[in-house]
Amino acid sequence: MTFETFFVSREEISNPLLPGLIDAGKTLADHGCPDGVISARYGNRVVLSTASLDNLSIGDFVELADYDPSRHIAMVIGTAAPPQSVPLHWLLYRRSEVNAAVQLHHQFEDAPAADIDPDGAIDEVMEALRLLKNNMFINLGDDDCIAVGGSIAAVLDVIPCV
Repeated sequence: MTFETFFVSREEISNPLLPGLIDAGKTLADHGCPDGVISARYGNRVVLSTASLDNLSIGDFVELADYDPSRHIAMVIGTAAPPQSVPLHWLLYRRSEVNAAVQLHHQFEDAPAADIDPDGAIDEVMEALRLLKNNMFINLGDDDCIAVGGSIAAVLDVIPCV
């Protein structure tokens, strides 16, 4: 799904979660999973990675200040374009127990699967969210998986490659 992006500010973000998210990206890359999106809740905002996980820096993150799923509009702070999976990540954080998520461009055997495009329409995203109600880790479509948890450490604990 495509969405329109409005940049509230084109400045590099300053967020206390970034060092932990950068370390998590390096851990994932060191275990053979260098491609994907790491996100975390920060108050009412969502911090998302925008580059390969193996060499993340502060400039490789944006803060999603708001997203309107009915009008497909994202309000973003940062220097890079947000990932296409903004709708999925934004809606994940409507659940109070989810504070971090990792979406990898990788599949794992024996994981529950939602046959959807993680960058797809809202009805596809909602299907993934339904499956995540009872699972902390699922495969998405043909190429992706996603893990959610109360912290980035908890998310890393449920990903099979770590």
